[in-house]
Amino acid sequence: AAQKLAGLIESPTGAPKEAAAVFAVAVELHRANRCPVPDLFEKGKAVAARIAPADGAAALAVLETVAPFAPDPGAELDFRTTLLEKLQAAAPADPDAATRLAAAYEARGLVDKCEKLLAPFEKTLGDRDGAAILGRIHLARGRADKAHALLAPYVAARLPALQSAQESYPAQMQAAHGRVMGELRGGKAAGFDYAAYDRAGKDVQAAMVDDYVTARMQADATFQAAQKALAAQRPVIGAVLDLGVLQLQRGQALADPAARAAELQAAEKTFLSVRAVAGESDAYRLSLGQVYHWLGRPADGKKQFDELIAARGNTPDAMLMVATAVREVGDHGGARQLAERAYSAAA
Repeated sequence: AAQKLAGLIESPTGAPKEAAAVFAVAVELHRANRCPVPDLFEKGKAVAARIAPADGAAALAVLETVAPFAPDPGAELDFRTTLLEKLQAAAPADPDAATRLAAAYEARGLVDKCEKLLAPFEKTLGDRDGAAILGRIHLARGRADKAHALLAPYVAARLPALQSAQESYPAQMQAAHGRVMGELRGGKAAGFDYAAYDRAGKDVQAAMVDDYVTARMQADATFQAAQKALAAQRPVIGAVLDLGVLQLQRGQALADPAARAAELQAAEKTFLSVRAVAGESDAYRLSLGQVYHWLGRPADGKKQFDELIAARGNTPDAMLMVATAVREVGDHGGARQLAERAYSAAA
C-alpha cells in the first residue's frame, strides 16, 4: 500500500482534480510519521506545476494541501499567487476568485493590488473573506463608513461559526487525548515500545508518552476535523478586532453621551466575542483597555494594559506602547508615569 501511494504521489493517475485527494491522504500519513515519501511538499509542488496548464483549480488544491510543509513559505506564496492570478484572469467576474487572490496579495503586503481587485465587488462580497480584507483597507485609510458597511455584516455572518469551532476544539482535543491515553494505559497502543518504556527513566518515559500522544492526536480524524474547522475561521478573528477598533473610534467621535455609551458597549461586546482565541494579543488588550477607559471603567482598562506589559516581559517598548494608548484616552499623568518607567528600564 505504501509503495502504491508513493507511486500515486509521484504521478497521480486519473483526472487532475483527483490529485488533491491523494495528497490529502499523504498529509495525514505525514502527520503520523508514516508518509512513504520524505519530501512531500516538493512532490506536491511538482505535481501542481505539471497539471496547472490543464486544470489550474486542481493544481491550486494540491498546492494548498501540502502548503503547511513548505520549507520556504515565501516561495510557496509566490507560486500560489501565480496560480491564483491565472484563475482570476480566467474568471474576472467571479468574487470568489478575486477574494482568494486578494488574500494572497494581502499576505505579500500588496495592499493597493488588493483594493483594485476587490473594489468592483464591494457590494457583492457578502461574508467572503474579501469583505474583511477590503474593510480593513478602508479602515486603515480613514473611510469609516465604508469599512463598517463591509465589516459589520461579515462579522455577523461568520462569528457564530468561529464561536462554534472555538467551543468544540478544546472538547475534541481532550477527547482525542483521552482515547490515546486509554490505549497506552491498557497496553494496546499500536507502535508504542512498552519494553523501552519500562527500561527508561522517568524523564525519558514522559518524553516517550508526549511524543506518542502528539503523533497519534495529529492522526486522529475527529481532532483533525476540529483543527480544520477552527483554522477555516481564523480570518474572522482579524475582522472582529478591526470592527471593534472601528466601533471604538466611532464611539469616541460621538457627542451624544447615550449614543457614545451604546457604541462603546458594542465595541466591548465585539472584543469579548473573541477573547478565547485573541485575548492574549497586543491589539486586543490595547483596544479593549481603551474601550474600558472610555466607558468609565479605568480599573478594567488598567488590567488589560498591565497584562500586556507583563506578557511582553516588562520591556520599555511594551510600556511605551501602552503609554501611547493611555495618552489617547486622556490620561496624561498615567501616560507620563509609564513613559518614565520605560526610560528608567531602558538600556
